[in-house]
This record gives sequence, C-alpha cells and structure tokens, in this order.
Amino acid sequence: MRAGKAKVHSSFRQNWEETWNDLIADPNDTKNKHRWWQGTNAHKELESRKLLSAVLPGAGTLMIYFLLRQLRFHRRFASDALALSKANQVVIKALGEEASRFRKWANKGGVLKNELLDWAELLNRAACYRRDEHKTFWRDTLLPYDSKKWRFGDRHLFPVDPYHNMFVYPIVPDPPREVWEAEKVFRSVRYPSNYTSRANLATWLQIRAAVVFKSLLSPNLSLLSASRLVVLFCGCAGLGNLRNDANGKAYLQLSYTQRKLSVIGLYEKLKHYGVDEFPFGGRLGPPNSGGPIAA
Repeated sequence: MRAGKAKVHSSFRQNWEETWNDLIADPNDTKNKHRWWQGTNAHKELESRKLLSAVLPGAGTLMIYFLLRQLRFHRRFASDALALSKANQVVIKALGEEASRFRKWANKGGVLKNELLDWAELLNRAACYRRDEHKTFWRDTLLPYDSKKWRFGDRHLFPVDPYHNMFVYPIVPDPPREVWEAEKVFRSVRYPSNYTSRANLATWLQIRAAVVFKSLLSPNLSLLSASRLVVLFCGCAGLGNLRNDANGKAYLQLSYTQRKLSVIGLYEKLKHYGVDEFPFGGRLGPPNSGGPIAA
C-alpha cells in the first residue's frame, strides 16, 4: 500500500517537473506538446504575475503536498463510489417498498391498522434518513486526512431510530484543528450534491485542486489559468490518457469516466461551483503549523 502510494506520488512529481522544464525551455510550444492543457497561455500568465517559480516542485512543496493529498483520497474511493451509491439506492428502495406494503395492509382496516401505519411511517422516515446520511457520508469521508492519526475525544450524537428519537453516543476521533481550518477553505465552494457516479467524484477532485491553486498561488490567478493547471494536474497524476481528435489535436481523456477533460469545459464547471468567488474562508497552511492563517 505504502509502496503504491509512494510510486504514484513520485510519478506525479516527475511528470510535473518534466512538463514545466520542457515548457520553460520552449515557452512558445513550437512542437505543440502542451496544447492539450493550453500550456503556453498558462506560462504567459504565471510569468506576468511572477508566479512561474511557485509552480515548480522545489518552490511549490506546499502546493504539491495539498494536491497529492486530494489525489490520494480520490484514488481510494474512485473505484467504490458507484458501488456504494448503488447499494444505498437498493436500501432506500427496499425501505420504500416495505413502507408501501404496510400502508396497503393498514388500508384493509382491522385492529392492527394504527400499528401498521406507525411501521409504515417508521420505514418511510428511515428511507429519508438514509438519503440524508448518504450525503453526509461522502462529505465526511472525502476529508483528505488520515483519521487513524486523530485523537479520540468528544462523543457525537448518532441517530439510530429517528422515529422514536433514540440515540447512541459512539466515540469518534476528533480531527486536529488544522483539518477543520483547511476545510474552511475547501468548503467555501460548492460541490456535487451526491456521488452516484465516478464523474461526480472526478469533479470533487478537480474543484479541490483548483482551490489549491487559487489559494496557494494567488487569489488573482484567473479561473482560466487555474483550469489549465487542473487539467495538467490530472494528466501528470495519471488520471487520464492523451488522445487525438479527428483534427489531430491532443486532449486528455479521463480513465475513470472516459470523458474528455478540456480547459474550457472545466472552466465552466469550476465557475458553476463557485471557485471564482474568491476569497475563500481562509488560506491553506503547512501541516502541523496550527493550520491556515485566517483571511
């Protein structure tokens, strides 16, 4: 597991460094090697804003750190997102069907009518709870920190039976302060409402990568250049393969979704989810440093 993660990280760093070294050596991209992520335009803006050195691996250590952390969790759940969502839908459907069955029995009357209606209501509420819990599951699970390292602390309410208002108090690990401080930054933007497809999980990663670039490079970095950097990030991380269209132009095809990831398409997506609405809720800071500095 560790070897696999180390290999992915090493490969990303190498691809990222080689890409930038190649582009800096040929900023006009005379061989059209960087057209798939609009590298020339990205180079021009970063150079004009004096941010070019900040994207290089040596100077961009903190940026690389946050990018790899998002990548790690995407890889962990990308193959399971669809299966988990389908399983949850099966549970919700089964609860709904049972609730309907109890209501039909109650409609026939008899001494058990009220009790049957109570059970139908309980099953219906359980289905609603399951829908909400599924959204919460992804929101909390896609928290790019290793929960095994968290200390155990406060107990949190966990509703077991919403109908009878029964609760238990499991001991759950409390994330360190820096976790929640960083999440203030990432949660300043919007995300897909659910993760019923790998495409939505890919969108989650793209949004968070864009937040990293906007937060750590400059709030004045254009959303278009942030989109270019995200496309490059996905390519260097091995999340897709370069393909050629009918006109011979290269583009990145994502492995998990088999969809084309273009700069313009990603730009519109990031704009839709509010990534251009800077400033965010804070700034990302180095790990174990007390967290980000409040904006």
